[in-house]
Amino acid sequence: MQRASISRFVCVQGGVAAIEMAFILPVLLIMLFGLIDATTALSDARRLSHSASVVAETVTRLATPATAAQIDDAFEAAGLLLRNAHTQNIRIEIHNYRLVNGESNLEWSHDNSVSGNCDDPVKSALADLMTQGNDVIVAVVCGEHVPIMAGLVSEPLLGNDAILLRRQFAMRMRNSGTFNCSNC
Repeated sequence: MQRASISRFVCVQGGVAAIEMAFILPVLLIMLFGLIDATTALSDARRLSHSASVVAETVTRLATPATAAQIDDAFEAAGLLLRNAHTQNIRIEIHNYRLVNGESNLEWSHDNSVSGNCDDPVKSALADLMTQGNDVIVAVVCGEHVPIMAGLVSEPLLGNDAILLRRQFAMRMRNSGTFNCSNC
């Protein structure tokens, strides 16, 4: 009698699929949302790169001396590119560097007044782009990307629920060697 119930228990397969699904489904969902987060972050990083290049390109085509209002218009153009991005607190900065005695010096900078800081531009390669008395415009765009899985994955792994995305684009002046901003 007891042997029959044990063999019947071993042979019963009902519910095995449900148990297997209970083990596998959370892993599949984490993978799915992780892939969605990764592609969204990559897409936002690409948008930040594009908007940095648009700001730099627009500013280098301005007549000198430019005004802060003209540069703000370039920031608005970049804002249109970032309108559907999943990145928050997007900060746009523009910096003007001039080569003086072999060193790139910051002449002026302007930003879109969003709180936070994008960190200083990387200046290591600027000297290669510059000649004495010429300016290089550096546009920096940064923002915080908050993944869908922020509370589950980002917080324990990174210690923060947001990932800082930052892109920089440097460009020489188009219309003149130097560039001045009257009220930046």
